[in-house]
Amino acid sequence: MERSKTFLLKGNEMSNKAFWEKQFKLVEDILKYRFDYDVICMTDEMDRVEFDDKLVYVNSRCHPETKFYTLLHEYGHVELYESSSNALCVSIPCYQTFASHRYGKSHAARLGTLIEEIEAWKLGRMLSIRESLWIDVRKFEKTMNTCLMSYVRWAGKY
Repeated sequence: MERSKTFLLKGNEMSNKAFWEKQFKLVEDILKYRFDYDVICMTDEMDRVEFDDKLVYVNSRCHPETKFYTLLHEYGHVELYESSSNALCVSIPCYQTFASHRYGKSHAARLGTLIEEIEAWKLGRMLSIRESLWIDVRKFEKTMNTCLMSYVRWAGKY
């Protein structure tokens, strides 16, 4: 069903910087009003959430569409931390949240990191559906898969 949305937009609208920036702003507003997090876009900044400071950092050097997908993902981390991390801890014994600062080299910690990354992508995607935000499913999945595979490689080193 999502793939059919591709045909609702003209090609030049999908590549329009303003289109992606508008959607980015919508997610930024949701983070602010739902969870009181601010979004900071900085050149060459590592994409991340600083839970204690309630800040989301996004690398401003990326293409606007990629920045939008990244912000959806970072939203997923915030939702996990603010809303559902307890449920995840109960349902998945090895789960340890990034915010707990318990991640490390153990198998449980690495699996917990992988679980959180997958859940954050899933929650970001669910937000796009709930809020009727448009994504190019193939590009979203490619971005997600690239990011997740970097964590799989990292987890497999030990």
